[in-house]
Amino acid sequence: MKAIVYEAHTEIFPDDKEIHEYCKIGKGADCCVMLVVGKKFECCYYNRWPVMELIERARAGLTNARREGCDKVKNFNPPGKLGEVEF
Repeated sequence: MKAIVYEAHTEIFPDDKEIHEYCKIGKGADCCVMLVVGKKFECCYYNRWPVMELIERARAGLTNARREGCDKVKNFNPPGKLGEVEF
């Protein structure tokens, strides 16, 4: 996965294969709620907004996706790494 690490947040951009393998797009409740779509797919696991809102919506049953992150992203340790990183 490609990540861009800033001082205050981290942007993670899974590629097409990773979207299916880790985010499990189209897999109902097993789909990760942290995956959002804008100009491209982005994992918001390390962003404080909109993460809290995404989690609240999923826990309230307002989304099909229910999973809160994947091991690959949870095990990524961005502090101290600035700029573009592949992991």
